Amino acid sequence: MRLRNLLASTAPLLALTVGCTSDLPAPYNYEVVEPPPPPNELVVDCANLPITAEGAEYAQTPTITGQLDGSSYRFSSTDLPMGLVLDENNGLISGVLEAPQGEYSFDVTVEDVDDPENYNATGTCTLQVRPRLTAPLDIEARP
Repeated sequence: MRLRNLLASTAPLLALTVGCTSDLPAPYNYEVVEPPPPPNELVVDCANLPITAEGAEYAQTPTITGQLDGSSYRFSSTDLPMGLVLDENNGLISGVLEAPQGEYSFDVTVEDVDDPENYNATGTCTLQVRPRLTAPLDIEARP
């Protein structure tokens, strides 16, 4: 009698369950909902900065990814080696290196001009400066 009462009380529930499932047995009768893609993120990557030498002319732009079409960006930096400047419109680091040999770390920041608080990124760059190479040249003609 208990079983009959139990079945009678669960019959409406069973009817709803059967009507809502797919043809696959559990646990394969569910739908997988893919999460939305992550928001487009700005990234400053300085891995492509080449090694340079004392007194050398330098011109290089860090790799920036995640820029949105139609948006304007502003670039800034801190602690650039002596003689180098950063173009705030395109991120180009350029100039004639006045810093002595060594390894220099500095930050490069890119930000959306219209939304700098919410859409910006900073990357730490390392620039290796090597000694300037010189070689004596003998210009005199030899017999």
